[in-house]
Amino acid sequence: MKALLLAAFVFGVCVSVGRLWLRAESYTRDEFSDVLHILMNGSMAVMITHWTASLETAFLVLYGVAACVLLARIGADLRGRGGGNDARRTARVAGICYHLVALDAMAFSIWHMPPTAMAMPMTTLDRTVQHGWATMLLGCLFSLDAIASAVSVVFFPAALLTFESAAPSLGADYCRGRASLRWRLVPHLIMDLGMAVMLLGPT
Repeated sequence: MKALLLAAFVFGVCVSVGRLWLRAESYTRDEFSDVLHILMNGSMAVMITHWTASLETAFLVLYGVAACVLLARIGADLRGRGGGNDARRTARVAGICYHLVALDAMAFSIWHMPPTAMAMPMTTLDRTVQHGWATMLLGCLFSLDAIASAVSVVFFPAALLTFESAAPSLGADYCRGRASLRWRLVPHLIMDLGMAVMLLGPT
C-alpha cells in the first residue's frame, strides 16, 4: 500500500508540473490548483517516506502561505476582479474553498500525528482512533469529491468545457479540451484519494 501511494503521489506531482510547463488549454488552465496539487501530493509523498519535526514546521508554514494566497484570490473574485462571468467566479470560489478545506485537513493530520509515526506503514496510523468524527467527516468529503469529479469529467466533459470556456461550442477544440480535462483530473483525484486513505485507512 505504501509503495502504491508513493507512486501515485509522485505521478500526481509530475502531471501537475507537466501542466504548468506545457501550459494547458486556456479554459482548463488553473495555475493555483496545479501548484496546490504539487504541494499536497508532494507533502503526502514525503509524509509516508521520510518525516521529521523540521519538515512538519516547514510544511505547516507552506500551508499557511498557500491559505493566505487562496483567501486573497477569493477576495478578488468576490470583488469581481477574478475574470469571467458571475457563474465562473462562483464556481472558482467554491473550488478554492474546497482546496482550503484540503489544506486544513493536511495541517490537521500533521498537527495530530507524532513525527515518528508519519513514515510508518499505513496500518500503524492511529489518527482515526484519536479523532474519529473529524477524520471520518473529512475522509468522506474527499471520497465523495473524488467520485463527483471523476463522474463529471468522464461522463459530462462537454458541459464542463462549455461552462469553463464560456463558449456555446468548442468545435474542433473539443477533443483537445476533453484530454486536458482528464489530465487536470488526475492530480486532483490522487490528492482526494490519498487524503481519504490517510484519514480513513486501517489502523
